[in-house]
Amino acid sequence: MTKNKDKNQSFNSVKEVEYIAFIKWTAQPSAAREPATQKALAGKLGVSPSTLSNWKVRDDFHERVAKEADNWVLEKTPNVLNALYERIMREGRGGDVRVWLEYVNEMEEKLGISEEKPKVIMLSEERQNQIQQAVQNWAS
Repeated sequence: MTKNKDKNQSFNSVKEVEYIAFIKWTAQPSAAREPATQKALAGKLGVSPSTLSNWKVRDDFHERVAKEADNWVLEKTPNVLNALYERIMREGRGGDVRVWLEYVNEMEEKLGISEEKPKVIMLSEERQNQIQQAVQNWAS
């Protein structure tokens, strides 16, 4: 067993509630965290700041934070959609309507950005004249 796994196994029975609280705290945007600092959170949880730092290297930490962040987003989505809807109804901005439609219809943005320069094909003067004549004949 690796040193990390030994730490994880011995940890499982101790401070699991605090570890889960740290995961939830970490998954929130910085502005939403209460308390605001990791040091203050350590004090609130009754652990040392170094314990929180050690928890960050656990094998499951980042995966669990990502899952918790996904849950946070899902919880906020109805309120975000409501705010977007209210703004659309109030201001009717095209960009807001597009965001709404993309969400509701699960649309994907159709625009793409390419680093490639378009190929330029130079036609001979004779070929240009042929195309011009064909367009004029078609339009008549």
